[in-house]
Parts: sequence; C-alpha cells; structure tokens
Amino acid sequence: YLAEKGENAEWNGPSGATYDIDCDSSFFEVKSTTSRNKREVILSNHFQLDPPAGHQLFLVLCQFESAQSGISINSIVKELEGIGYSSIVLNQKLESLGLEFGKSVRNRQYILHAMLQYNVDASFPSIKDSSFVCGHLPQGIKSVTYTVSLDGLNAVNLINNGQASENDDL
Repeated sequence: YLAEKGENAEWNGPSGATYDIDCDSSFFEVKSTTSRNKREVILSNHFQLDPPAGHQLFLVLCQFESAQSGISINSIVKELEGIGYSSIVLNQKLESLGLEFGKSVRNRQYILHAMLQYNVDASFPSIKDSSFVCGHLPQGIKSVTYTVSLDGLNAVNLINNGQASENDDL
C-alpha cells in the first residue's frame, strides 16, 4: 500500500526495529487479527507508540479472514518483488521470523476485510517514557506489555480510503 502511494517504505520489524515500517517522515506500527468484531492491539513495549520528534506515527490494524482463495505471504512477496522490492531480502526477513521458504503457512490464504489506519498523536491511548514520573520505566521494571482498545477512535480504512468508525461493519 505504502509503495503504491509513492512512499519509500522499508519493513524493519523483523530486524528488531522499534516500528514495523519506516518511511522518510513517518513510521507505521502494524498489527493484524482474524477477529472482525474486536478492535484491540497488544503493544509489547513502551517505545512502540512514541515517535521521534518531527515524525508522524500511524498504527495500522489489518483484519483478516481465513479463506480458500485470497492473499498469502508468498503472493505478497511476489507482488512486492513486482514493484521493485528484493525477494531475497524479504525472504531473509521472513526466515528470521520462522517463516522459511517452503513452509505451508506461507501459502495460507486470507481475505483482507479492513486495513484501518490510526494517527498516533497526543490523544491516542499509549504508554511511553513520558507516562512515568521520572520520564522512564520505574527502577526494577524491565518491560511493559499492554492492550489498547481502538473502539471509538477515528480511523481511515485504507482499503477504500473511507472513514471507519467503531460502529462500521467491516
């Protein structure tokens, strides 16, 4: 989606980067689910929703349904290769996630029902360093994992570029 929109997008999530996708002036944290009636995401640390100064951060929730025909990991790799991405690099990143070439899971097919983009700004519910009294995790706390409900938050459905609200039947 981002490449088709002219963004210089790089998938860095498998490399341990803070955000899944880096663009020139924005970052994207991407979450996916096969649940169509629950809009919530689990954040694995307090950095995921805290963009560096001067950059926009978006959270994208992809809602899938398992299907007999649709998109798969392998079909997406082929599609990305067709628009200039290296299939070698993509496959290396997939392998680092345990999705080696030839694994059947890479051929499972899904229908993408919604791809909801949320602007992570000051009003977005998040935990970050500034959430703590001293500006960092309290002594003795190693990490924070938390769940954010997206109900009631404004989103754009990138599939049809339309507005999506908590009551939309996607």
